[in-house]
Amino acid sequence: ILFLGTNFTCNTCIHALEIEARVPGLHTEETTTLHVCDAQGKWHAIEHHWHAPKKDSYVDMEHMVAKAGGLQFGLVGSGISRLCNAEILRQTLLPILQKTPECVIRRLSSSNYIWE
Repeated sequence: ILFLGTNFTCNTCIHALEIEARVPGLHTEETTTLHVCDAQGKWHAIEHHWHAPKKDSYVDMEHMVAKAGGLQFGLVGSGISRLCNAEILRQTLLPILQKTPECVIRRLSSSNYIWE
């Protein structure tokens, strides 16, 4: 994963790890019906769980991935960029999200919904 001129504050791939770790409260328990059109022009009603309010500390996890050998730094133009090994990111952060998700995420709602 290449982060051009930014740090882990923009690391949205951690969302997939949050879901894999079954972190509760990432999405609302209530759903909204959305109507989507497929490639054949057929409409479908789907139930969607919106993101619940939260505060993440993704940037605080950056040094752990770097210590595990999963992060290289360099310049692209005048911006410091990061090249992250996604497998090392997963190996490093998944156990933290499974055992102590509060180190990465602070929930700002009472939702306990777990994305399946």
